[in-house]
Amino acid sequence: LIEIRKVFDRIEQQLRRFSHELHPAALEDFGLINAIEFLVQGVVERTGLNVRLEGFHGLCVADPFDTVLYRFIQEALTNVVRHARATNVTIKLQQTTKELACTVLDDGVGFHPGTCSSGMGISGMRQRMKAVGGHISLSSRPGSGAECSATIPLNRCMAAAV
Repeated sequence: LIEIRKVFDRIEQQLRRFSHELHPAALEDFGLINAIEFLVQGVVERTGLNVRLEGFHGLCVADPFDTVLYRFIQEALTNVVRHARATNVTIKLQQTTKELACTVLDDGVGFHPGTCSSGMGISGMRQRMKAVGGHISLSSRPGSGAECSATIPLNRCMAAAV
């Protein structure tokens, strides 16, 4: 019974974490950077992936763009975990005067972009980006990992924030 209780406790913790990742209250309460760090921590704990964050300091993203960016990173990480067989992932954010860009790179098995089916996850990413005037791109080669990038024009961000 003690072992069963331990298993149920672990399951409860995982369900609670999944719930927070699906509806990131941390995004509303603590901001984009903390929500992404919480998401990454959960992925690392569940999978053992080595995830590095770059360019996160001084970032200022208005709502709903923070949610779109969070969901993009969440889906990109989900795809890495499901398909890439990677050990290392880098998430880079860059903000210029013209755009906000996010790139998720992995060192996994890669794929032929022409043979990759655009599943619900990628389709959802494209739709969310399109809704805010942004776009995504995928690049990969078998054996060379993959890169998934999103770009949001800042003039759209600033207009929505005003």
